[in-house]
Amino acid sequence: MTADFRRIALAAALAIVATILVAMSARAVFPNPERPKCQEQLFRAPDDPDRVIGEERAACERQVADFESKDHQVAKNQFFVLMGGSIVLILIGGALYTVPVVSSGILWGGVVSLFYSLVFSFRPGLEDYYRLLAAVVAFVVLVVLALRLFGKERTK
Repeated sequence: MTADFRRIALAAALAIVATILVAMSARAVFPNPERPKCQEQLFRAPDDPDRVIGEERAACERQVADFESKDHQVAKNQFFVLMGGSIVLILIGGALYTVPVVSSGILWGGVVSLFYSLVFSFRPGLEDYYRLLAAVVAFVVLVVLALRLFGKERTK
């Protein structure tokens, strides 16, 4: 195994683990709510089908509405954890530029988790301005980091 391959493998491993770390931390801090199990019971035929099914349906609809409300709030919270974690990884990766393998791995982990947070943002409960906010923040952080790291280089 050549030294270059080991560097690439280690940087890739760091990127994968950093992405998993950010994604799992969002779910650990804000776990997804449980879906209501009432929908499968709606069509059972009790003694008085019209009255009981109507009551069960109304109760189930309230449970589903409550679930959707909680799920939308959790989606927003998870999104901000994902975005924050991604930005932190990108900044740490940029700060460690003197150790290229570690810097590359953490920086790529931040970029991949940032991409994941943008894809994750298409979940119900997140409005378009969250996606726009994520894209703007990511763009600004990456441009500032690139200018900081490579701004003094001149092309000939």
